[in-house]
Amino acid sequence: MGVATILEARRIELIAFGEAKAEIVRRAMKEAPSPSCPATWLQQHPGCTFHLDAAAARAL
Repeated sequence: MGVATILEARRIELIAFGEAKAEIVRRAMKEAPSPSCPATWLQQHPGCTFHLDAAAARAL
C-alpha cells in the first residue's frame, strides 16, 4: 500500500509507541511534506490522528 492509497482514506489513525519511533514522529509532524519522508504527507490529511505514548512523543 502506497502513500497515495493511504491518503484516500476518510480517517487515518497512526499509532506509535516507544523511543525508537520518536525521531520519525517528529519528522512526520514537523517537517514540510516531502518524498524523502512519506509520513510527512499525513499532515495534509484532515482526518489523521496521531496516537503516541510519551516515549514516541519525546522529540516534539
